[in-house]
Amino acid sequence: MWRSCLLALAACSAPAISSHAPAPAPHDDLIDRRLGDPTWHVPGSIDAIAFAHGEQRIVVGSQQGGVIVYDLASGAIVSRARRLGQLHTMSLTDDDHAIVSAYRSGGDDSGTVRIDLARGTASSIAGLADTIVIPRAPSTGIAAHDDGLAVVSLADGSIVRALDRSTGYEHPIVIGARAIASRRWATGVWELATGARVARFGAPSVAALSPDGATIATGAFRDKGGLMVDVYDVASGARLQSFAHGDCAPHAATFSPDARWLAIACDDGVRVWDLRAGGLVAALDARMFFARTIVFAPSGRWLAAGGGDGVLHVWDTRSWTERPIGDAQHGEIHAIAISDDGARVLTRSNLDRDVRLWNVRSGRAILLATGRDAQAAAISGRGALIATSDPDGAWIERRRADGTRAEVRAIGKGGYGSPLVRAIASAPGGAAIAIWGGEVHAFDAHLEPSWTSRPVVAGDYGNGELAIARDGASVAIAGEHGELMIVDTRAQKARDLGARGCHGVAALAWSADATRLALVDGDDALRVIDAATGEQVLAVTLPSGARALAIAPDGHVLALASSDDDEDVVSDVDPGGALTKVPASDASAMALSRDGASIWLGLRDGTLARIPRERIARFATAVPAGDPPPAIDACPARDEGTGYGWGGGEQRGKLSDDVAEPPIGPPEE
Repeated sequence: MWRSCLLALAACSAPAISSHAPAPAPHDDLIDRRLGDPTWHVPGSIDAIAFAHGEQRIVVGSQQGGVIVYDLASGAIVSRARRLGQLHTMSLTDDDHAIVSAYRSGGDDSGTVRIDLARGTASSIAGLADTIVIPRAPSTGIAAHDDGLAVVSLADGSIVRALDRSTGYEHPIVIGARAIASRRWATGVWELATGARVARFGAPSVAALSPDGATIATGAFRDKGGLMVDVYDVASGARLQSFAHGDCAPHAATFSPDARWLAIACDDGVRVWDLRAGGLVAALDARMFFARTIVFAPSGRWLAAGGGDGVLHVWDTRSWTERPIGDAQHGEIHAIAISDDGARVLTRSNLDRDVRLWNVRSGRAILLATGRDAQAAAISGRGALIATSDPDGAWIERRRADGTRAEVRAIGKGGYGSPLVRAIASAPGGAAIAIWGGEVHAFDAHLEPSWTSRPVVAGDYGNGELAIARDGASVAIAGEHGELMIVDTRAQKARDLGARGCHGVAALAWSADATRLALVDGDDALRVIDAATGEQVLAVTLPSGARALAIAPDGHVLALASSDDDEDVVSDVDPGGALTKVPASDASAMALSRDGASIWLGLRDGTLARIPRERIARFATAVPAGDPPPAIDACPARDEGTGYGWGGGEQRGKLSDDVAEPPIGPPEE
C-alpha cells in the first residue's frame, strides 16, 4: 500500500477498502482528499430500525441525523435523508413515509419532520416533539407536550387524547392497542383508546411489551451475581420468567410477533430466549458498543439490531445466520497516526479496534488487524506496531507492509489481569515503547524488553490521557485528577510535574520537537506547558471540550471538539491565544502531518478526510474570548453527582399505580 504495494495493491493478500467517491457533504470544498467508501456505513449510531415493502427494505435512523433505506436482498442504499438533527424517535406511516423526531442543532428542544423515503426529502411538522406514529391509525401519533404524552393529529399537531399520568415519560413505543414509555427507574403502560395508564413497572434499563399487550419484559436487575431481565404479566404483576445475562447490561429488548421469543441486545451480542420453553434459542455474536435498538420483522423472519458502531446487523431467524447489509466491519475512527513522509495513515476504529494502514496516493487500505483484540497501534517504518490481546494472552506485534506478522512478543497471560496497552509508539533504531499498568515499557529492535519505568501510580492510571512524542523519547501521562508525569525513555527517568489541569485531562499532545505539551482539562481549558520547566505558557478557555489535540510547528494548537451547537469543529489557537474555528462535520479523530501543512480527520462513517491548513482561513470563524481559565491552584469545586446506576436499590416488578409520579430521580428506599 506504500511503495512496494502501490502499483499492485489488488494483488496484496490483505483485504482492501474501495475508494469510491462519497456523496457531497457541507464544506466538502474545504477537504483536499477523502479516503475510503462511506456508501455502506451508517453515520453515527443506529437508533431506530423498521421494515417496509413486505420486508424487502429496511429503514434505519441514525443519531447523526440520517434516515437510510436499504434493500434487504442486495444491501444497496435506496435513499438517504441527511442532516435532520440528532435523531430521537422514528416510525413509519406507510412503506414510503416516516415520522422522525430529532433534537435541533443549538438547542435541547425536539422537532418532528415527515420523511419521503423514496426521495429522501423532509418537511417539518410544527408543534410536535418526541413523536411516534400509531400504526393502526397512521394519521395520529404519540407526542410529548408540557403535561406529558398525548395522542395527537399528525396533520396539525392538535391533541386528541392525553395519556394519564405521563409527565416525564419519554421514548414512547406503540404495541397493538397499548403504548409503553419510560422515565428513570419506571415504565408505564397505557391504553390508547382511553389514555388510561393501566400499569407501572420498575425498569432501570430496558422495557418491551408483547404484541397483545399482556406481557412486559423489564431489566436490568442485579441478582445472583449477574444482571437479569424479568418477564411479568401486566394485569397481575406476577413474574413469569427471569433471564440471566451475566455482566452484559441489556440496552434493548423486543418480543417476536408471535410472542414466542424475547430478543435482548447488549454490548457483546444478542440473546434470544424461548418464552414457552424458557431456554436460550440463540446467542448471536454482534458487538455493538452500546446496543440501541432491536426489532423483529412483522413476519418474524428477520431480526435486526444496531448500536453505537453504526453497523446494521440482520439475522435470518430460521437459521440465526447473519445477512450482510452494507459494510459490517467498523464504524467511526478513534485514533490516527501519520508517517513522517505523509504517504501513509494508520487508523484504529472505536469499537472493533480494526487497524488499517492507508496509502494516501491510492486512497486504499490494508487491514492489519481486526477484532476486539487490537488495543493500540502506531506507524513503524513502512508497517505498524500493534498491541493485541485475547483470552489466551497479550502481545506486541510488528506488522509488515502487506499486513503479515514480522515479530511478536508475549507480554502477559490472558483473562483477568491481562495487560491493557493504552499506547504504543516506534522509537529510533526500530525500538518500541508501550504503556500499560501505569508504566512505560521499552523494547529493542527485536521487541526484547529493555527497560520499564516505575509505576506512575499504583494500578493503571486508567482514567488519564497519554501522549508519546514523535521521536519516542518523551512520554507524558496524565492522571485522572489532572496531575502530569513526563518519562524520559533515553535517560530512563520520570519527572512529576504535579497538577496541570482542573478536573482531569481530556486530551493531551506533544509538539513535534517535544518541547511543549498541550492539554485540555475537564473545565475546557486549553493549557500549553513548557516540558523542560513545567511552566504554563498559554491558557485559553475553549467553547467546549476537545477530543483530540495537535501542536503545529508554527506554535498553533489545533483542537477537535463539538461546539455549543453540537457541530463538530476544529478550533485553532494561535500562540497569542486568539481562537478561530472551522467546520469538521462528523469527525471523531484528528492528526496533524509532521510539517503541519495537513490535518487528517477520521470520520464517524469510517472514512478519512485531509484538510490543507492553508484553506482553513477561507472557512474560519473568530471565536470571542471567554473568561480566562483559573490558575491550577484555584481550580473550582465540582459536583461529581450521585453515582446512581444499575444493580442497587432499583424497584423491581409491578409498582403501585394509584399515585401520581414522584419527581424524577433515584428510587426511594
